[in-house]
Amino acid sequence: VASLTPDTPGRSRRDLEGSHRWIGFAPPSLVYSRAMFRIGNKKVAKKMQTVEGRLACIRQLAADFNTHLTTVPGSILSPNLRLGIALCARDALLKCTACHDDVSERRAAMTCFMPKTRHYDIVADMKHEPRFPTPAPDDEIGKEIETCIVTIVHALICHQDRIDVEFYEDAVSAIRSCGILDAYSQAFAADADGHRPIEEEDADIAARAVYCEIIVLAAISHGLNVAFLSLGLDVPTLPTWDDMMDAPKPSNIRYRELARKVTKDEAYAFAPYLSSADLIRDSEEYAKIPPDIWSKLPFRGMPYLSTNLAVQDSVFFVRMHYTLYLSVREMIFRWDRLDPVERCPSVTRFDVEVVAGATSASHNCAY
Repeated sequence: VASLTPDTPGRSRRDLEGSHRWIGFAPPSLVYSRAMFRIGNKKVAKKMQTVEGRLACIRQLAADFNTHLTTVPGSILSPNLRLGIALCARDALLKCTACHDDVSERRAAMTCFMPKTRHYDIVADMKHEPRFPTPAPDDEIGKEIETCIVTIVHALICHQDRIDVEFYEDAVSAIRSCGILDAYSQAFAADADGHRPIEEEDADIAARAVYCEIIVLAAISHGLNVAFLSLGLDVPTLPTWDDMMDAPKPSNIRYRELARKVTKDEAYAFAPYLSSADLIRDSEEYAKIPPDIWSKLPFRGMPYLSTNLAVQDSVFFVRMHYTLYLSVREMIFRWDRLDPVERCPSVTRFDVEVVAGATSASHNCAY
């Protein structure tokens, strides 16, 4: 018990067990296992986190995101589309004239009071400026592809209070019809290794994976943007288009050859996800992903479960979640102070949740 709360020696095991009963998790023998926490006084004394140390972690996260964009292949999307999504998320927050126009904002917020009106359609009909970033003004990604990506990203950043299962299904339908999957379909058709051509179920899973890839990249870019803005610091720039010239091509993951099934369980999420038990570990698709990524991929039990169709991006997203918010251990097992080895010692779990709750309330997004 002392190793769990070195700064509050007066707390007894009974106090902690009372907290356990209140939150309703596992028995004390599991919750308070020393092997699970390992935050003894000696370790804390050797390395106590400082404000400068925390800031260095956040700066490193931003630098590593740039490296991620330039060196890690997307599951399905091309390097330029991936950078465009990250830039689009930055533009959406402060620059989009449509999203921050009073009439447009009110109309988007009132979707549920307009019979037969769908939130996806309202955001898609806005005249978003600036448009989707491209390497040069005359580069065209296609009007429908641009509208689809901009709608998803701007809805996530500026209008997420009305994102629900209906918006999700409308976005997936738009992904399937806009042409963004054309290169993926061609990769299937051109494969000379005996793989079957793309089928209806393949296309549906791929569209849902593209949705994951879009929102995860947008969320990481937006999260870093807001973190630096709130700290009053200059936001680190994203890679240039020239930096992306040597970025790897997409993996074009064949999900039905990667896993025996893609799980859909609405008890966890209304979007499908990969289950560890269903992965085909001797498949060519499994080998496309570095082994250390599989060990870090979120599986059943965490709120970001359904991001794991965007395999490598999902792992980076979880890292951002840990760096800017809470680790898995802190989310589940620590209800007083945070890990002093990784966090500033004056900040408590309560402080973090106050900020998270206020943010959630301001966006009406249920975290």
